[in-house]
Amino acid sequence: NPFVNEEDPVEAKNLRLYRTGDLARYLLDGNIEFLGRIDDQVKIRGFRIELGEIESALNTHGDVLQAVVLTRENESGDKNLVAYIVAGDFTPSNTEIKEFLSEILPEYMVPSFFVYVDKVPLTPNGKVDRKCLLKSASVATNKTTSLIHPINAIQFSLVKIWEEILKIKSISINDNFFTLGGNSISAIRMVSAIRKHFAKEISVADIFKNSTIHLLSLLLESPLKQHDNSP
Repeated sequence: NPFVNEEDPVEAKNLRLYRTGDLARYLLDGNIEFLGRIDDQVKIRGFRIELGEIESALNTHGDVLQAVVLTRENESGDKNLVAYIVAGDFTPSNTEIKEFLSEILPEYMVPSFFVYVDKVPLTPNGKVDRKCLLKSASVATNKTTSLIHPINAIQFSLVKIWEEILKIKSISINDNFFTLGGNSISAIRMVSAIRKHFAKEISVADIFKNSTIHLLSLLLESPLKQHDNSP
């Protein structure tokens, strides 16, 4: 066969080559550096993310025995990172885990949800059964506060806006927008929704600084945030 590459032992001997799914590269010294799994790479909000890197970071926490990070798509089509964690004798809070990861990972790599499971399901081959994990363990909101209902019209409207953007119910006015799964993209949506509903202009930075409905309602009550067309 004139098209056979005699220098390639696989092709020259007409052998079958199987793709492993491992991502690697040749170094200048001829060695091969393992970079991770191709099937463990995802792209969320424009960022290419290696799920194994997040799992490795989680496993350095003293109260985490095992961690698996997957992606879930909500009703709006947005993808979110979900960390499934097998805890040790002490189960850390979602806030603690999130703050821990924020110190070692960029914001876009910190999972939006944390789900604690008794054990990680495995396939007959001993690998993590990701499909089974997604089906068996439902994602609950990362609520760290008791339910406190809105007390005025602004807070009632904000609850409706948050429910629409985050696709969750039973939101307390002291719940943190980002702890519930919000991110920079959904914060932009909130800015747009507030502009449309309240005719007031706020920024994404305002959302980060006032990330509860209680604080955000106080911000919106300020007349300084209204459109001012006077000379």
